[in-house]
Amino acid sequence: MLKRQTVAGAVALGVVGALAVIGTATVTDYLLKLAVDRQRPPIPKAVWSRVNPPDGMPSAEQMDSFQRRMLDLPQKTVRIQSRDGLKLVGHWLPTEGATRTLLMMHGWRSSWLNDFCGIVPFLQDCGCNMLLVEQRGQGESEGAHIGFGVLEQHDCLDWVDALRRQICPHLPIYLVGISMGATTVLMASGHPLPEQVRGIVADCGFTSPAAIIASCLKAGFPKARQDILPLLNLAVRRRAGYRLDAYSTQTALRDNTKPVLFIHGEADTFVPVTMTLENYRACRAPKELLLVEGAGHGLSYVFDHEAYQTALKTFFSRYDAKQTV
Repeated sequence: MLKRQTVAGAVALGVVGALAVIGTATVTDYLLKLAVDRQRPPIPKAVWSRVNPPDGMPSAEQMDSFQRRMLDLPQKTVRIQSRDGLKLVGHWLPTEGATRTLLMMHGWRSSWLNDFCGIVPFLQDCGCNMLLVEQRGQGESEGAHIGFGVLEQHDCLDWVDALRRQICPHLPIYLVGISMGATTVLMASGHPLPEQVRGIVADCGFTSPAAIIASCLKAGFPKARQDILPLLNLAVRRRAGYRLDAYSTQTALRDNTKPVLFIHGEADTFVPVTMTLENYRACRAPKELLLVEGAGHGLSYVFDHEAYQTALKTFFSRYDAKQTV
């Protein structure tokens, strides 16, 4: 009888263990698709609202108006090939009498239209050409996977090269990014950049793929097993060819020599403001910091456009004519 109970108990434990493994594998697969696959699975509203509350977002009507106004501007679609063979798409918005060019990178699962439509009129008014990039694995650019900046940093360098050699070779260049785009340009700063690149503007960037995914897991999936991140890291490496802990903005910023303007909304629950503070502390080059009270993720310009505009104008005027190495 005891033997039968022991065998039955072992079988039961085995079944429970198998179910736990299956459950973990299912969750890992879902998170893998959500994080890096071009076609994402549905995000439960309850999860998304915990991670990124909609407070302060422009209305759908406002966004539609901003985007239509942006699409009506004179522009040209440009294409390059990445160093790993992908066709990447950008949108060139020239400004008459421009004094600088901005290379602009949007965020995770967003778009050039969504992330920059509100600020484009101001940037044109203050003399900026703009090259708005569609990041790999998103929009019209090729790629089956999103790289959280680890892959996109090299695309950023290729776009810089295209600007210098073909599109606009004679004006100062600034690298501008929001959210994952900010992480992209900060990671690119760890590589040698040409003198023509005068500075970097990083709005609400995260520190590394591993750090932001861990933060979102804690906020959106508080009951997820603690060992899910190493499993997800392994899955990303197998699926997309990179590790979540392969690189960080802090590592890049220790080698960066270009001035950086860091911006972040203090009420950001998607990318914690502490990540920009970590980036700021890691930066050894000239640096400036704008924190916007009450602003959620990517909404600093919406909440305080005067402070945002002043910070940009000051940054541009300080470094347009200055040669940095």
